[in-house]
Amino acid sequence: MKGENGERLSVIINSINLCFMLSSHDDDNNFNHETIRRNSRLEKTKKDEIFTLLPPDFDRYLAQLASNDPNLVTEAIFTFSRHYLYNRFEYNDNTHQIIIAAKNFISESQIQPLVNASFMFLSHIVQRPLNGLGFLLQLDFLDIFLTHLTNIKSPYFYLSLLSVKCVVGQSPQVCEIVYKKIELKLLVDIILNHPSNLNLDIHWLIFCILYYMIIYVELISEENIHNIVIACSFALNQNYSNIHAKRISIRIIEKLFYKSATYHETEYASSFMNMFNYLLSLNTGPVSQTNKEKQKTIENNCQIISSVLIAYLPLLELGTATKENGIDIIKVIQLLSVVHNHIQINALDCIRYFIRAKPEKISFLIQNQLILKLHLIFERFSFNAKEKALEIVSLIMTYGNENDKSFLLNPFYTVTVVNLAKEGKKQVFLECINILNAMFMAEESSGRDLGIRSSFLEVDGVLLIDENTGSDDEQVAEATLQFFNFHFNKDDV
Repeated sequence: MKGENGERLSVIINSINLCFMLSSHDDDNNFNHETIRRNSRLEKTKKDEIFTLLPPDFDRYLAQLASNDPNLVTEAIFTFSRHYLYNRFEYNDNTHQIIIAAKNFISESQIQPLVNASFMFLSHIVQRPLNGLGFLLQLDFLDIFLTHLTNIKSPYFYLSLLSVKCVVGQSPQVCEIVYKKIELKLLVDIILNHPSNLNLDIHWLIFCILYYMIIYVELISEENIHNIVIACSFALNQNYSNIHAKRISIRIIEKLFYKSATYHETEYASSFMNMFNYLLSLNTGPVSQTNKEKQKTIENNCQIISSVLIAYLPLLELGTATKENGIDIIKVIQLLSVVHNHIQINALDCIRYFIRAKPEKISFLIQNQLILKLHLIFERFSFNAKEKALEIVSLIMTYGNENDKSFLLNPFYTVTVVNLAKEGKKQVFLECINILNAMFMAEESSGRDLGIRSSFLEVDGVLLIDENTGSDDEQVAEATLQFFNFHFNKDDV
């Protein structure tokens, strides 16, 4: 029996040491971080290997922490670490004891496997707490992670980075504390000086931390904003290949412009818009189904473009992106034909914001195929895309000149609007009624038959009106009745 225990403990210690290969060489440290990342992911994807301590075993290992045998103590803390890799952490009297023990082992023990196992335990419990992070502040062990956060040569660097990313994302209070305790420039220096291809996660985790700071920290210094901007600029460079870090950097810029109006009219805005416009030109296909590598590249490009379009919204909303050297709106129009729902939705939002800010540019947009692209969306794509396109049609009918409106005064758009009105969504229905009203008025004032009234009747438009005049929704009933009374007689029903 004793031999079996010794063999089991030897396996445990070897497992711990595998995750924490102490070396002063960069290559070894890269292997160290990559090993932890890979092992964690592999373990979590193998459902048949999920490890959970049952209550009797939990109590046994808890008692084992008080042993004088360092091997038994190491086994206990490693087992708890493994348990919380798969199970959410609940803070209570028993787990309080384990945390205190782990803290003491890290600060006092000379036994490296025990220190390593204790560090892993603390890292795992903060990643998925069941009842908040109060225990992290109450027991004051945040500094254990922060000590190694900016030292890429530390064997605890990767787990510290992962842990801090998790805690700042869960708690604005903890995020504020981390912001005040670390030197942000050191994290940015890691992005600038540590090649992202050596470990894909490191840059992404740092950008996640910066993202949460932009969201949660109320007052970020000008110096730190500048450092964050430098990091984002680096990630948006066309030679930067870490797709996940690039996407989160775009989200950081979006939040930065939403948060701070002072950056809308600066060189930062101009610089980022130049980068954004370049990214809008990334290849979006088509690609052969058999070319998996190119398929992945195209999908990554589509995700980046979608993120860029979202990041443009605050700049469009405030008018910054509608000025000279702003958004390349022609590229945005071209993106409407890309078969990627998020790109279409976000591109339509950008066009909608652009028209609201610059209604006098409607003719320019139409000259650059806007109507053709809208036609394509109504003909082929999802209801969500059609709903967004409908808003643009409404804006053209409201703010466009007579020539602009003429592109929409035809049977195709009449039938399209009636069919969308039949979908049953209140806001869509009301939008459709407003558009139909504008179409009917335009046809009546022109003195010509543009096919609007006739096509409306052909697709049972009057029946649609009749059904909704008695709607329980007062707004729907009133809008429908007004439309009918203005354009029809009772004999038409």
